[in-house]
Amino acid sequence: MRTAARGVDEACRQRLEQRGAVRRESRRALGLFRYERLAAGPVDLAGPARARFKSAPATGFADPRDRALAALVSATHLDRKLELGRDRRAVRRDLKALVRDDWIARAVASAVLQDEAAAGSGGGGG
Repeated sequence: MRTAARGVDEACRQRLEQRGAVRRESRRALGLFRYERLAAGPVDLAGPARARFKSAPATGFADPRDRALAALVSATHLDRKLELGRDRRAVRRDLKALVRDDWIARAVASAVLQDEAAAGSGGGGG
């Protein structure tokens, strides 16, 4: 999955840089080795998405974009990193149902599971 996504990864970085969400910083390790890192930029793109995600369970994920975002959050296990409120189990159950209902989220969840299995087995096929 990482190999196939290499070009997409760079395109996403460039788009985030254009939008001001990240900035590239050129650095040197030990004064010798040059490398680049991405630092947070002045524009917060995650905040509005996080706010939409937080309010979506109350509406039953009525907006199609909210459903798609929530399904992808669950498929990639990002729901483990978010504050889901007091009824965390119910929200996670609803998120898993959204994954089952969305073919793109199902495909992403399958790819994530395969990637995790490959990383867990050392990628050596056994």
